[in-house]
Amino acid sequence: MAQPVGAFRRACLSIYNAPYAVAQSIAQSYRSLTHKVVTLASRIFPISKETPAAGSVGSGLYAGNARIVFVNGVGATEKRCREAAEKISDLFNSTTVHYTFLPLCYTSVIRSIVHRRPSRESEFLLETVREHLKAPTAQNAPQTLPGGKRIIVILHSGGGAMMAAIQGQLTRDERQQIDIIALGSAHLFSRHRRYHAVYNIVSPGDPVPYLCSLIRQVVHNAKEFFKPIHIVGSPVDKVTMSRHGFFGELYQQALEERKEAYDKEIISTTAPLPNQPEAPPKKPNTSLFLRLRKLIPGRS
Repeated sequence: MAQPVGAFRRACLSIYNAPYAVAQSIAQSYRSLTHKVVTLASRIFPISKETPAAGSVGSGLYAGNARIVFVNGVGATEKRCREAAEKISDLFNSTTVHYTFLPLCYTSVIRSIVHRRPSRESEFLLETVREHLKAPTAQNAPQTLPGGKRIIVILHSGGGAMMAAIQGQLTRDERQQIDIIALGSAHLFSRHRRYHAVYNIVSPGDPVPYLCSLIRQVVHNAKEFFKPIHIVGSPVDKVTMSRHGFFGELYQQALEERKEAYDKEIISTTAPLPNQPEAPPKKPNTSLFLRLRKLIPGRS
């Protein structure tokens, strides 16, 4: 009787699991079709012929153990990337801002999201990020941020997709030194990657974060809804690409708020210690035991 019961149980389990198997098959076919369509679209858009570059603007020091790095988005030129870095430098009191210019186009971002393969842009970004991590901190700085060395990486648009492409190649110790500030990013970052801090700043009127999140959900079955998101602007804002720009009012306001939050974290290393009150003079010990001891002959 054991064999028929086992066969009956397997038949019941197969019937129970049939809808799930069918749903999985449909989802797999849909992901495969989407993968092919996106691959074809990525071949239509031309790849930029510009070369990646790195530089810096400003001359001030924000904090002795902190470096600010900016990574541009799709369609930005090196001149535009430098202008954005200068804008960040002015916001952070003429602080030195290191910019990483990546000649991004829709093809490179789509390949990064769909194929998850390294590209010349992502490899260049990985190299520059590791250079910043290895750079020595300023000695005898007047102020510092708590928690050790800090690399504040400000990402816009496709720059977030490039950072996501290299995060698996960074060690856990390296990621724990990085603060992510993603403005309208093509990738929403998760705290599970063990970054020091993650700020996904999204405008409801910016279509890029939502479209890229939808692609990841379809192609990779990504859990996009469990990532921390800071919403700026009104939920009823009109969806338009004009709200995606780095120089837009909403993202600039959000960046100013993050700067104010960093200002509150800063610890001054040159502030004088508060005056300590002088210790009161010790009173002579006049306990009853000592007074009686003095009355005993031979004791003093």
